[in-house]
Amino acid sequence: MRGPERARGGEALSGAVTPVLAPLIDVFTAYSMVFVDFRAALLAWLAVLGVQLTCAAYAFRLDREKYRYLLMMPLQQLAYRQMMYLVLIHSCVTGPPAGDYPAPHERY
Repeated sequence: MRGPERARGGEALSGAVTPVLAPLIDVFTAYSMVFVDFRAALLAWLAVLGVQLTCAAYAFRLDREKYRYLLMMPLQQLAYRQMMYLVLIHSCVTGPPAGDYPAPHERY
């Protein structure tokens, strides 16, 4: 197997499988908060949020952006991400039948 052929598996994993499985992380976190250990799950979520905030703050610093916009990140974690999961699931359900349509002809 050559390099590009080997890379397809990683591309599929990072581009398709990981985003589809991402909603499970939130489900497992919510389950853990309710049934297992609320404090440990909350600390894990806050740790991940802290890492994301640190990376975002560094990116903002490189772009010379204002840091006050980072205050919206926890809200984004709770609301916007859930909407994106709905879009992702909808795309996975409605996308595969699109393979039956013929490709549009190119016009020159």
